[in-house]
Amino acid sequence: MHAVLVTTKTGDWQRLGRYVRERRELLRLTQQDVTSRGGPSIATIRNIEAASRDSYRGLTYSQLENALGWEHGSVDEILRGGEPALTQATTPDRPAGPPQPAPRAHRATLGDVLVERGLARPDQLGLSDQIEDDPLVKEILEATEFDDDFKNRWLLAYAQMRRQIFEDVRQQKKKPRE
Repeated sequence: MHAVLVTTKTGDWQRLGRYVRERRELLRLTQQDVTSRGGPSIATIRNIEAASRDSYRGLTYSQLENALGWEHGSVDEILRGGEPALTQATTPDRPAGPPQPAPRAHRATLGDVLVERGLARPDQLGLSDQIEDDPLVKEILEATEFDDDFKNRWLLAYAQMRRQIFEDVRQQKKKPRE
């Protein structure tokens, strides 16, 4: 699976981040809740709210719009200085329902985070990168005292350590028992 980046460098990314955060808070949703509603990963939501990137996959916009109850095209509209349009399901007389369980494809893995942050390609990932909802990955990403470079170094080191342990265990299992 290769992601296509959609770049809108001229957009107001801080404005988008503010709108996403305000909409999430209005709906009383955590970043995890947005992900659970089929939205992008927690890392991506965090990046959007912090305006720390200026390019995302087109699918990311659709996932975000659906999870927040915005019409398709609302993210682009916000980036251009306009207002998001609410879907029929989330108008004031019909508030958004409770979060739904996330489909497997939308739960963040270390591999998802590495790809989203540009630290790995999908074809470079292995089984050890596919554990969902890893608490250490969440801890690294949610640490506000660390900058993105620091987080990226730790994520890469953690991925390498997991891959090495995974391979060592596989090798040990192949050895004859004495």
